[in-house]
Amino acid sequence: MKKLIIALTLLFINPLFSQEEEFKFIDTKEQNDQWNIKFKTENLEQQIKLIQERLISDSNIFYTPTNAHGETQLPDGFKSTTQHRPLYILKSQNSEGILLESNISKKRVALINSHLIENNIENISLSNDMKSQSLYGARAKSGLIIINFSDEKVLEKLATKEK
Repeated sequence: MKKLIIALTLLFINPLFSQEEEFKFIDTKEQNDQWNIKFKTENLEQQIKLIQERLISDSNIFYTPTNAHGETQLPDGFKSTTQHRPLYILKSQNSEGILLESNISKKRVALINSHLIENNIENISLSNDMKSQSLYGARAKSGLIIINFSDEKVLEKLATKEK
């Protein structure tokens, strides 16, 4: 019986871990620029899919805002480092925006992705101009993605940070 439970557990857990492996890591400026170009040409449904995949990918890459002196120690749970990640802002019509943390946890990504569905989203914008950088600083140098939710209650669920 124990062997059966272990086998079933492995059968269900393995796809969860292999799912995050299928997403291509975006850790160079060139890859980020290509992603931004592709994102701008897609419809809302495809933009949502790209963001979901990007968030999963980003949760495996440690963000360092500038060139560190010497080598950056790779924290446990991360597979690479990058300086090229968009700044994500989640908002709704009557609320202040929520800036997502630089090194987002897999648990938080799962929560956000579960609410990134077309019915919940009014629109998504991506800007990578100097205005975004002047407003949000170096974090917006690789792009600023603003996701406008149609329902403020969804945003409230996403505003709760894990402890």
